[in-house]
Amino acid sequence: MNLNQRDRRAVTMLAVFLLLTCVIYWWPQETDGVSAPPVTADEIDLAQKRLLRLRQIGATLPGKREVAKRVSEEVKSREQGLIPGETAAQAQAQLSQVLRRVGRLQMPPLEVRTVDVGVVRPLGEDYGEVAVTTAFDGQIDSLVNLLTDLTRQPEILATSEMRIVSTNEKKKSLRVQITVSGVVSRKLVPDLKKSGRS
Repeated sequence: MNLNQRDRRAVTMLAVFLLLTCVIYWWPQETDGVSAPPVTADEIDLAQKRLLRLRQIGATLPGKREVAKRVSEEVKSREQGLIPGETAAQAQAQLSQVLRRVGRLQMPPLEVRTVDVGVVRPLGEDYGEVAVTTAFDGQIDSLVNLLTDLTRQPEILATSEMRIVSTNEKKKSLRVQITVSGVVSRKLVPDLKKSGRS
């Protein structure tokens, strides 16, 4: 069989490629020369202590979850006393309604008039405070009864300012101007930093 020069060159190249493939395929596998150091007794002891500590931490998780659940329920029950409202103006209107409701329940009923609404300001990091100033005419026992009934309301209320003027000394009648504050959600408090006031 006669092969031309081109075919001989192709057969030679094929033989070289087969030889290289065989060498690569059967070449002994070597590791990177880095073998893992043997594990010492100290490392085993340290790992066991670490595992024991993690198990102890894991054992406390159910108790911590229970405490977090109780605290969350307590916060929800306490926040039921917040003055409701989507905006600060709505919360102030709601506070005015509470004051009027308490005034109507007095004997004799007090006509509570809203004089002024105060600014909404922060109360701690999580809450805000709305204030409403009201005025009414009555006697000293009416004032005491009103203040007592305000403390019995489900809303969280406080008297922050009071002005009392005697109008008739013989009848012991008074003109009272009182500022009552209520607790609201922090989202109703305007952010003074964003609005440019600090």
